[in-house]
Amino acid sequence: MLFQIRTTVVGLLAMFFLSSYASATILQFDTRAYSGAAQNSAAGYISTITALMAAPATPGYGDSSLSIYDNVSNNRIFGGPQTDIASLSTFDFGAATAGVWDFRFGVDFGLGGAVALDGAALTYRTTDMWWGGSYSATESFIVSADVSAGNHELTLYGLENCCDGGMQAEFRAPGGNWTIFSAVDGLNLMVTSQSGQQRTAVPEPASLAVIGLAVAGLGWARRRRT
Repeated sequence: MLFQIRTTVVGLLAMFFLSSYASATILQFDTRAYSGAAQNSAAGYISTITALMAAPATPGYGDSSLSIYDNVSNNRIFGGPQTDIASLSTFDFGAATAGVWDFRFGVDFGLGGAVALDGAALTYRTTDMWWGGSYSATESFIVSADVSAGNHELTLYGLENCCDGGMQAEFRAPGGNWTIFSAVDGLNLMVTSQSGQQRTAVPEPASLAVIGLAVAGLGWARRRRT
C-alpha cells in the first residue's frame, strides 16, 4: 500500500514539474564599455553588441536581472559611467493571445540602437535618441508585430555616448492597455520540460494544489505505516 501511494506521489510530482508554470516577464539588463561609432544597420547593432556581451563585464558595467524595466540606466543599475555604454535588454515573455502586439521603448541611445523579436529585427535608428520621459518624442522606439501564442524573446540593443538617461519599456497586448514590463505584468512565460529553458517560475495555483495533495498523501502514508 505504501509503495502504491509513493508511486502516486511521484507521479503527481512528475506531472507538476512537466506541466506549465506561470511567471511574469523575465527581464535582463547587460552593459559593456563601448567607445566606437554608430552602426549603419540593425544587423550591425545586433552583431556588435552581441559580441561585446560575450566578454566579461569590466568595472562599471555588468549583468543584472530586473524586477521592472523603468528608469533603467548603466549608472543607476551598476553605479558605472554615464558615457561609452553598449547595452542589451532582454524581455522573455509568454503571449497567451496571438495577434498584433505593440511595444514601445523610451531610450537614451546617443549612437542609436535596434529592436528584435525572436532574433528578427523589427526596427533600428542610427541617430541620437533620447525620449525625455515622453513616448510622444520621435526618439522613442514604437513598433508593432504579429505575435503567436507562446514564448517569445524581445531584445533591445543600444549604444550610448552621453548621458545615460533612465529608460522604460512597455507592451500592449491585443485589446489591452499599455503596461510596463515587470515581474507583475501578467504575461505568462510557459515553461515545460521540452522547452529546453531553465527558468525560475512561479507555480500556478492549480499546480500548487497538486503538489500540496502529493505531500499530504506522502505524510498520510508514513503515519499509516507507523
